[in-house]
Amino acid sequence: EYTLRVAEGKAAADTLSFYKKRGMQVKRMIDEGHLPKLLVDLRAKNVDKMIDVRRAEGSTRNTISKDLIVVRLALKLAKRREQWLGDVDEVLPHRFSSEYEPRRRWLSPDELEALCAHLPQARARWARFAVATGANYSEAAKARRDDVSERDGKASSVHLRGTKRELRDREVPIIRPWQHRLLEAALRGAPSGALFA
Repeated sequence: EYTLRVAEGKAAADTLSFYKKRGMQVKRMIDEGHLPKLLVDLRAKNVDKMIDVRRAEGSTRNTISKDLIVVRLALKLAKRREQWLGDVDEVLPHRFSSEYEPRRRWLSPDELEALCAHLPQARARWARFAVATGANYSEAAKARRDDVSERDGKASSVHLRGTKRELRDREVPIIRPWQHRLLEAALRGAPSGALFA
């Protein structure tokens, strides 16, 4: 069903990839006997066992919560298709959040330059590009030289090819002097096509 949504342009391919990756962990839990093979046999105690096994393997709470997202989606889909009649909230933990908090610290300009001095040249260009534009890993990986618009010989904006949500595909204005400096350094010696092969 999610594959169809991606094909229709209503969902991101990166999200589908995420669900597949997390789904492989859930399948492994079934194959290893930590979760039952039949949905009709699924109980809260089975999900609790899966959580205990994943913790024992060293998985973080954040990673386990992602596995549970896939289980929840699968149960909701099975329920909608009348292949499972259970109660999702009875089977899954009520409050198993990732407890993820975005970091509240960032590199100072001096720290960024110190980091870039220790990186290979291509990776340093990548870091400067990401900081100048706010690009995440996959957005920077898709960046092309022709995504950079110029006015009066200086970069004026950068098109970021984000896919997770519709608004992630966007134009980022380059207006601050520090953005110009970082982007200029990131583009120096960059190939004409993909910036970061």
